[in-house]
Amino acid sequence: MKNSIFKTALLYILLLVGEFSFASHLACKQFYRPALTEIKYLINTRDLLSFVDRGNAPRKGIDRFWSTRAALSEILSIRGPLGPWGPVGELGPIGDNTWNPSSWWTKFVRSNTWTASSKKLAANVGPLSKWGSLGDLGPLAKDWGEGAYSILGTRGILGPLGPLGALGLMGALQTVGLKGPDERGNYYYNGKIIKSVHIGWADGTREFEIVEKYTSKEAQRRSKDGSLENSYLVDASMSAYEGTHSYRSKSDREKMVSVLVVPDAGVMATGLGMLVPTNFTVEIRDRGGNLIGISDMSLQANFVQFAVPKDGEYVVTVKRQGISMFPLGYRLISVGAGAEFFQTFPRILDANTEINLAVQIEDYLKKLSSTDFSSRNK
Repeated sequence: MKNSIFKTALLYILLLVGEFSFASHLACKQFYRPALTEIKYLINTRDLLSFVDRGNAPRKGIDRFWSTRAALSEILSIRGPLGPWGPVGELGPIGDNTWNPSSWWTKFVRSNTWTASSKKLAANVGPLSKWGSLGDLGPLAKDWGEGAYSILGTRGILGPLGPLGALGLMGALQTVGLKGPDERGNYYYNGKIIKSVHIGWADGTREFEIVEKYTSKEAQRRSKDGSLENSYLVDASMSAYEGTHSYRSKSDREKMVSVLVVPDAGVMATGLGMLVPTNFTVEIRDRGGNLIGISDMSLQANFVQFAVPKDGEYVVTVKRQGISMFPLGYRLISVGAGAEFFQTFPRILDANTEINLAVQIEDYLKKLSSTDFSSRNK
């Protein structure tokens, strides 16, 4: 009798182990992705427009009208949200000029009182709580579509991981009551330089980089000493005698990086003497000088997206496209999304994934409506 019970128990254990091993195998087969060993090019402005030009729609769940090349060309044009009149351009809210709200905020609003109040607010229901845009109830925790050609998707240039998203200049990282930036682009809290913030998620704490604001001189200094991160803004201009500016970065972990160059409003001359809107080419090369990606459109905002392995180094080069007797200004915006997003979105580096945007928005609104916001995250 005892022998029979022992054999039955052993059989159950073997079956349980077998089922667990089989399930683990399926999970590994579905979600396992080998670590990156080299920089991987993803997409740029020209490739996105070419994809649509061949009759493909850049987004499921969006009316066909907005999937035409004409519509997308206008959305990506320097007159659009990625240009000088957009939220990250020189005429937008971020800057040191009198028309930039952040300038007044830095000079007159930020104070010790505001810092303390912001910290208390952030820890409960504010931008740095789980209810905020960086928390696990925000846009970074929802799959909005992972295709390379989806401008509004998870990895899209207008999406949550791009320069206009929660990780960029307009995100919660710039509303935490930090003092700065100083002349070297640093932000401070309680007298200490802050490089990142930590946000509590259901599966643990996640770290998000602050987007520092540098001059070209400071960014190039950091390039030389190896301290230029993957998330930053360079507010610079090229003199009539300069043709390029280069910035070298190194990643401390696997990341997806979006690099965008936004020209200041103005005009320049072509080689034929024609006046055209100011614009710049952006180019990415690895540490060996091999070309990763380049975007050189003349009437659209130029961006390149790529994936970087741990300890991967790359150089971002900004090139002027025309001639001017006066300085030509630009903003170089780089946003690095960490490897934790490769786990949240396991297909983020794939070419395309069909996900209906309308369904995703409906699900997201249902999730928010069923959430009890009266509870506090203490």
